[in-house]
Amino acid sequence: MTAAHTTLIAHLYTLLAATPCLVIHRGSTHPDEIATVDFDRRMVTIDATADLGEFAASLMYGIRHLHRGPCYEGDEAATARAVAEEVARLLAPAEQLPAAFETADPNQVALDLGIDIDTARRGIALATHDKTTRQD
Repeated sequence: MTAAHTTLIAHLYTLLAATPCLVIHRGSTHPDEIATVDFDRRMVTIDATADLGEFAASLMYGIRHLHRGPCYEGDEAATARAVAEEVARLLAPAEQLPAAFETADPNQVALDLGIDIDTARRGIALATHDKTTRQD
């Protein structure tokens, strides 16, 4: 089990302490989405074709979305970006990236951390941004 998977389990545990009912479903999602969140049913649906890394990142995304609550109409894109960044910081934190993370291969980072490539790319970009911002 990777550190990212341990983080995922810890967040799932915390969410279940506050919300005793959570449904995790593998099935069909919208064509452009690998996961969807149904706030009324407290259900995260992850596309049946997702590999383990995609499943882990998508489940964390769904958990963080449920924890935050539904977004306001018109704020969907901004909320989705905020949750995706939160997930990247949790599953691909700078301290778990290679020392030269600015030039790290996202495919290798994803493989090493047990996450999807998009989350690895986002984690690298955020760590690079944070490092650059601290140096200013």
